Amino acid sequence: MNNKDLINNASSQNSFLIVGFGMTGKAIARFLDNKNLFYYVVDKTDIIEKTGPGFKKQLSEKAAHELLASSQITSVFPSPGVSLQHPVVTTAAKHMIPIIGELELASFYLLGDFIAVTGTNGKSTTAMLINALLEDAGMANRLCGNIGEPLINAVNEPPTPFYVIEESSYQLELVGSLTHRIAICLNVTEDHFDRYNNIQEYALAKQNIIKNSDQNHWFIFNDDDPYCQRMSWDSHTQNIPYSLVKIYDQGSYSQQDELIIKIKDKTFIFQLSECALTGLHNHENMLASLTTVLLINSTPEAIESYKRTLKTFTGLNHRMQKVHSHKGVFYYDDSKATNVGAVIMALASFDKPIILIAGGKEKNCDFSPLKGLIKNKVKKLILLGDAKEKMAKLFKDDAEIILVKDMKEAVSQASKEACEGDVVLLSPACASFDQYKNFEERGYDFQQCVKNI
Repeated sequence: MNNKDLINNASSQNSFLIVGFGMTGKAIARFLDNKNLFYYVVDKTDIIEKTGPGFKKQLSEKAAHELLASSQITSVFPSPGVSLQHPVVTTAAKHMIPIIGELELASFYLLGDFIAVTGTNGKSTTAMLINALLEDAGMANRLCGNIGEPLINAVNEPPTPFYVIEESSYQLELVGSLTHRIAICLNVTEDHFDRYNNIQEYALAKQNIIKNSDQNHWFIFNDDDPYCQRMSWDSHTQNIPYSLVKIYDQGSYSQQDELIIKIKDKTFIFQLSECALTGLHNHENMLASLTTVLLINSTPEAIESYKRTLKTFTGLNHRMQKVHSHKGVFYYDDSKATNVGAVIMALASFDKPIILIAGGKEKNCDFSPLKGLIKNKVKKLILLGDAKEKMAKLFKDDAEIILVKDMKEAVSQASKEACEGDVVLLSPACASFDQYKNFEERGYDFQQCVKNI
């Protein structure tokens, strides 16, 4: 019996186990409630909010192990934030109990085409842009996944032809039988080393985005990224590369002030000067997005709609977001840049002197790839947070360094050091959890401090 049949044929004698009761765990619980199925929950905190009619009991880890050994559990649903090395998950595997991810579960019931976006950086912007391009051109779609609501929520909604899904490496660890009509991998750079032993292990999780794909599916990949290249070598799909430095007969690339997409023996050209998004990383995001929507619809009417969308789409808050200019100094909030790869693209996007505000809670990643760019492009390096001492030691020969205690002092120092024509850039290369709830709170603090200058 396959995993789908396990769910569809479940009866009152069957029970399921949800491991982790955050946003995804709760969404799975609602799904099971709607199907009149029973479930237990394992979570490190007490479940305070009211659960649905299918909820049986919150279990301790010890009780979960005992229940799994008793053959009373039909399937286990781990939330993305729960490692597959979690003791309850490994016990389920030991007893040959199916472990099903939320994306695969949703795919059993959704008939529309899946458009999946993954990558260390840029996946939220790209997923949002694909959603906007399709929607503005009259093609209904649902944006979901890691960017917001779990895909499983869409099961009880009216169907739509397309589901645009941002997929994290955590979600991709459990693809099961999941397939995507169009899969996109933007880049793979060091990140999440609190979960993965090395970048190869992390890249293998990303590669699951094409695990079940064949010649009826498309794989759009960053040909400038070695890990994305390797994925394409192992792919059984129709591959479409994109690049900022290469030119293709069939593929997508940036040349001078144009984005050029060559697919299906046709050439489509979009002017960068007419796009609201700026920065090299956004050139990549737009190439991936335009290639995707042109595969779906390349009529003249659709193309004109895409051009209109590109003129107004400004992207995510806290991702290379211009927040202020004062006395010829430009302030950019790139708080979402929580890893080295994102900061590299941010620094490479400016040809002006940069005062860089960085630091926070490190994620066991190597900061050294930043050394060359910091030496050549950063006028002053202002460091804060738990990682500031480590970063100061590493970059002491590359830039003049100022250590500060908080964002208010960082922005104050930056404004004193900045001259007309300079860029003040918050691009931390670190997580925010040492001083903030999340990167959004950090970004808003930066913006408020800038406004108070």
